[in-house]
This record gives sequence, C-alpha cells and structure tokens, in this order.
Amino acid sequence: MSRTLWCAALTVIVALSAGCDASDPGPRTDGYQLPAGESWAEQRKLAESILAGYPATASPSQDLRGTAIESATVDPAGTTMVVTFTGVPDPAASPCGADYAAEAVESAEAVVVIILEQRHAYDEICTGLGMTRTATLHLSQPLADRAVLDLPQSPPITVSAAPSPS
Repeated sequence: MSRTLWCAALTVIVALSAGCDASDPGPRTDGYQLPAGESWAEQRKLAESILAGYPATASPSQDLRGTAIESATVDPAGTTMVVTFTGVPDPAASPCGADYAAEAVESAEAVVVIILEQRHAYDEICTGLGMTRTATLHLSQPLADRAVLDLPQSPPITVSAAPSPS
C-alpha cells in the first residue's frame, strides 16, 4: 500500500472512531455534570414514558428536554429514517461543535426519536448559531402507520417517503 493511501486510510479510521457513539458514554471524568434530563439514559426513560401514555400524552410537554425534529423521511422498506433538526454548524472536532446520532424508542403505536448530541466540550461558551443537521436511524420493524414523535412532544411529525431506487 502506498504511503499516501496508507495515510488516507488512517485518517478515515481516526475520523470514524472519533464520531458519535449511540451508547451512553458513562460518567464524565472531567468533573462536568450534565444538567438534569440531558443524559442519554434520562432521555430514553422520558421517551419510554411518552410511549407508555401514547396517544393520551400526544400534546406538547412543559418539559422541553430533547431536540425537536423538523422533518422525517423513511425509506421504501420503512425501516431506515432520516430526521432533520437544528443543531450546531460544526462537528465535535471543532470548538463549539457537536456530532449527532439518532435513536428510536419504539412501541406498536408510535416511535419516539431521540437526537443524541456529543459536544466538543460541555463547558464552552458559544454563540447560538444553528443550522439544519440530519441523522439516520434504523427501526426494529417497518414504520407502517405508527406515529413519529420527539421528546418535546410536538404534534406527530409528518413523515415523507423517500423515492424508490430506480
């Protein structure tokens, strides 16, 4: 393998391994504590409580934890969904940046989408600039006629179908 190709492969491996992991990273070692409700485990519990009461709880929550989903598109099989939301412009490798991943908490009636955010640093002072970001998630079974919700419990999100491959 040529030196150029080897360096490019190593760069890709490092970039991928530094990305967002959908598993809970566990306790932080730098002394910073996430505000209540921002850990991935707490967001999963909130999603489970939304599903437990759905559709009775299908109204906006006073608890504004979590990221609001702006739109969603599902593939023809109904098992891969791309969601759009507002996030920070830069990746987590940059100051004030963040990487994102999406996770689905599912029931027979609905799917709650959680956006997982991995920030560059949690104690940075940054501007409030946001931009459209996307994340892809996989469902354990086809979406079919299930509602798609987010943690802030806006009305169910309208899901569009991705075009079938030609």
